[in-house]
Amino acid sequence: MVPLPNEDLAFVPATQDRSARKSRLSISTETSEKAKGATRTVIELLNVAATMTQSVPYLGAISTALSEFVKIQDEVDVCKDECRLTMDNAYQINTLIKGFRDKCADTGKGNGIFSEELQLAFMDLERIVLDSVAVLVECKLDSPTLRSRLRLYTRRSDLTRQVRECSEKMSKALQLFQMTLQVHQLLMLEDIRDAVRDSARLRDLSQGPSDHAISPVLAALSRTAYATSLWERATAQLPAAPALFYGRDEEVAQIVQTVTHEVSARVAILGPGGIGKTSIALAVLHHPDIKARYATHRCFLSCEPATSAEDVWRNLSLTFGLDVEGEEPLPSRLISELRPLDGIICLDNLETPWETDTAKIENLLVELASLPKVALMITSRLTDTPLINWSYPLLKPIAPLAISSALELWSSICHGYDEYSQKLCEAVDCVPLAVTLLARLARTETTKIVWSRWEAERITFVRSFGKEHRLNSLSQSIKLSLHMLNNEAAIDVLRLLSIFPEGLPCRYIPLWEQAFRGRLSIRDVITQLKHHSLLQHVENQNHSFASTGPTSDEIRILSPIRHYMLQHYEIRANKREHLFVSLADVFCNLQGRRFPHNLDNATIYLELGLAHGATRERCLQTIVYSHQSTCHLFYPAKLLLLALKTARTHSSPTEGPLCLRLAIMWRRKRRYRRALEMIHAAIQFDLGARHISDEIIYYAELAWANVDAAKHHTGPYTGAPYVVEAQMALEVLEKHLTNSPDLKVVDTGALHRAIAERRRLLGHGPGAELLDPCAMGPYSMEPAAGGYNSARVPVVGFSV
Repeated sequence: MVPLPNEDLAFVPATQDRSARKSRLSISTETSEKAKGATRTVIELLNVAATMTQSVPYLGAISTALSEFVKIQDEVDVCKDECRLTMDNAYQINTLIKGFRDKCADTGKGNGIFSEELQLAFMDLERIVLDSVAVLVECKLDSPTLRSRLRLYTRRSDLTRQVRECSEKMSKALQLFQMTLQVHQLLMLEDIRDAVRDSARLRDLSQGPSDHAISPVLAALSRTAYATSLWERATAQLPAAPALFYGRDEEVAQIVQTVTHEVSARVAILGPGGIGKTSIALAVLHHPDIKARYATHRCFLSCEPATSAEDVWRNLSLTFGLDVEGEEPLPSRLISELRPLDGIICLDNLETPWETDTAKIENLLVELASLPKVALMITSRLTDTPLINWSYPLLKPIAPLAISSALELWSSICHGYDEYSQKLCEAVDCVPLAVTLLARLARTETTKIVWSRWEAERITFVRSFGKEHRLNSLSQSIKLSLHMLNNEAAIDVLRLLSIFPEGLPCRYIPLWEQAFRGRLSIRDVITQLKHHSLLQHVENQNHSFASTGPTSDEIRILSPIRHYMLQHYEIRANKREHLFVSLADVFCNLQGRRFPHNLDNATIYLELGLAHGATRERCLQTIVYSHQSTCHLFYPAKLLLLALKTARTHSSPTEGPLCLRLAIMWRRKRRYRRALEMIHAAIQFDLGARHISDEIIYYAELAWANVDAAKHHTGPYTGAPYVVEAQMALEVLEKHLTNSPDLKVVDTGALHRAIAERRRLLGHGPGAELLDPCAMGPYSMEPAAGGYNSARVPVVGFSV
């Protein structure tokens, strides 16, 4: 038999003989014989408890029995999941009983604490626990034999039903205890207050030594009891734990570890709006370890409606049920009343009053942090926390969910997910609020329709029904953060950074600083944006072959914020074009010295520059004269075609070189007809200028493009015309080189060998006669009259 704690035995009157008393419970012989391990211990403890009279020792016995009862879950062989809820309810009942027992011991009420209602509640609990034990015994194997296992699993359905019935009974018992024990605690507090008032009257009548000895004790008890009642009122108003909560196990575990291992922990949960800070805080406050540590001493206050420190003090006092009227300052009174007991306080959305009343809010946190037994937790969008002794290690700013957790969240709302669900989650960077709102929309529309709306409307439609609020509208949440920012220069930099979906490498910041000198202090603004959780500092693995190191620090804007900025703060609007010009200059200056770090960002820089008259020509020159032989690797076809169209529209001298860049790109992609079209266009453009150096490059590229085309078209009737074209382009090239001996920029020997090899392979089969230029009719190296888009036979790009 498990012995009861010694302090409990001290409350049992010496005249009472426990062994002589008759138990209230009737435990069947079959159940007793089958019981082993924790099950047997529970039965023995219930037997002991059922023989006790109405006293504090009974509370110790039933509490110990419940503690052992919870361990049975590890011993059952079937219905483990169904057992979990029963054990959770038993654990919560035990927590209530322990708290009640401690208060009974503190007040010295002894044997006279049980009313008839409380006796009946405990008797019901004894029966429920005993019934549950009888069921759980049946969920255990009698022996390790196969026959025993088969017999157990054939009864699984019936046992599952019985375990669920036990769970429902235990849940009702929990509700009954919550109400019954709360009433008894209030009655005990009233008794203590009456005793203190009687003591005060006695002291006024007589100043005897006994009164001076009794009064401080009763006064201390009164203060403790009153503080307990304040905490219990606050705990009664605690919001429920989040119903949908995924992917935050590490954050919750770190906070719980800190709070349960430090006497007065100080934790800040920081991050952008909609990232899940409030959910993490509530999950911590409802965590079993926190419940066991603080029980009914948990307080949660939303600071969203507050605009000053005075508002926070007032709302916090009202949450505790403290009278806010009085001569003594409210902060002093609240701190004084909370000092005797331990507890945990969470101030949610602290950024709202902090931004408007910074100094006093910091002082408020200092005051709360002075409570030696109280843990303090805050949530805020602002990352620059007040200077108090925060617990170490600091909690990192909350990041978006992993894609697996985001899909779990989606699935819990929509009961499944598909490829469009994943695309939507990734499109909003797995921000929990955005994922939740999109999933709610997907309950009434297909995910394909929601995705098409996202592509058309972006974040505008990401909201749920009801009045717009930061919790049901993505735009409203972002708008709140920007309103708090209240800095036009910071908004301007956010406009610029929003253009880049992949973020900005930190090594480019000095270039931005130089480009915007005199107009914007880039580093100061970036610091401020990080302070408001509008920018994230990330360390990414750099997969570029031009990388100089294994990693690259970047600053990024979360997708929802970026799309909001693109929709509502267009860079060309409101006379912000000077920013646009400086931004294009940054990239153009960069291209002469290093490869672009990010292809998407390079495209964005140049597309912006091509659309603006002040930077158009410079961007065209950047595309043309950087990375001439490898531009197809860095600039996508879409950008090169846009540049060519822009050059033609505005009669830019870069048109010919751009045609050559496109020809190189198409040739590398083995799209030889298009490559030859582009080379012909370049030659046609240069006819008037007659730049010999450019023509040499054009004809060299023409010859090589035909050689490659001949390799690709191996048939005699299809390959021969390309060989002829290559030979004739080589002749023109050599003529130019003869007339300009200083321009030795092409290895004609390699071309001779390549053409000779093609002629050799094609010279012994059918169609060999086509290798004779005369057999193809009169040939001209001049462009076709119809332009480079007109049809040509047999080789595209030149007339025959």
